[in-house]
Amino acid sequence: MTLSQQKPISYWLLFLGLALFVLLCYMSLRFGAISFSHHELIAGFFHKNTVLWEARIPRILAVFLVGASLAFSGSMIQSLTRNPVADTSLLGIQSGASLALTLAILFSPSLHYQVLLLFSLLGSSLAACFTLGLTYGRKTHHSLRLILIGSILSAFLSTLTQVLAVTFKLSASLLSLEASSFSAVNWAMLKTTAPFFLLGLTLGLLFAKRLALLNLDPLLLRALGVNIFGSQLFFLILVLILAASSVAIAGNIGFIGLIVPHFLRPFTRGISRLFCLLVILFGGDFLLLADLLSRTLAAPSELSLNLLTSLIGLPLFLILLKKKGGRFYD
Repeated sequence: MTLSQQKPISYWLLFLGLALFVLLCYMSLRFGAISFSHHELIAGFFHKNTVLWEARIPRILAVFLVGASLAFSGSMIQSLTRNPVADTSLLGIQSGASLALTLAILFSPSLHYQVLLLFSLLGSSLAACFTLGLTYGRKTHHSLRLILIGSILSAFLSTLTQVLAVTFKLSASLLSLEASSFSAVNWAMLKTTAPFFLLGLTLGLLFAKRLALLNLDPLLLRALGVNIFGSQLFFLILVLILAASSVAIAGNIGFIGLIVPHFLRPFTRGISRLFCLLVILFGGDFLLLADLLSRTLAAPSELSLNLLTSLIGLPLFLILLKKKGGRFYD
């Protein structure tokens, strides 16, 4: 596919993503444990219906921000590590958040959700900083070092979390935290985390061209005077901000950072601002669809969001793998 053909397709995808966003928002507002007709939905907006304004609207915003952030952070980490199946778990972010939440529940089971949110952010940040410290502690900072250290740390923290959960009988508490649900989201939580999401997404879009440069040969980048270490560190910090904030709100949600970027790459030419915008838009749409299904398939109960993203994401990922013949990059 030539560049001239890819640009119109990319803009059509942008239009499709926006149309899906509007449709999914409308469906998410109408359907759930309590469903509304179209006229009831319109009236609820004007009469400040509690279910709409205090539950569904903040939830929709949170779902979209988390989906967009996970997809974008997955795209960034794949570019930085030159690893097509890389995910934010490489930095130990998800495992660090789970361990921090486990420790918080262990010392005080009745902590307010805002305190748990801070613990999650702290645990994610410490785990990622530990990985980055070992990776960049020496002058050699090959991407393979990041992958190996992050994977080992993730496995260790996950094991430690399970040991603590079993020893102190915290399994039930952890299950509610790791169910990957947005049922507890409200305006206060969104107000606390939205600045982190917006900061990471905005900076990532603004510096998308610098991210594209990092896919070039390191020798060429040095000849051009590009600060490779500084650029990599900058984008890794953005990945940390986005992924840690996502885990803090919704727990561990898989496949979004893998599926969305790979789905969009055939229709774009390399990393560009338009590609990043499409990843953000379709990442949010993907999670909005999964959240809508989780609330409606077994209403008034909710299905595990992580289960649904896996059921949707795994077949799509296998289809992409088959079409590419096992190769994701040319």
